[in-house]
Amino acid sequence: MRYWVYEDRRGDRATIHLAHCAHCDHGRGRQGTRPENGRWHGPFTSRDGAHVAATATHRAVRRCAHC
Repeated sequence: MRYWVYEDRRGDRATIHLAHCAHCDHGRGRQGTRPENGRWHGPFTSRDGAHVAATATHRAVRRCAHC
């Protein structure tokens, strides 16, 4: 499985997604991503790797509630 992290600058959080999640779409998001709102990090081959990257953003880390 592949994982992505969305760094939400406005929400001050980093969310871990499975690559195939509709909210992630392999790092493209649902409607694209504007740089001032956030950015995608990845892909990662493990959830642990994604968690390390999410923690490095210094934002609250959570897993996507949809995937």
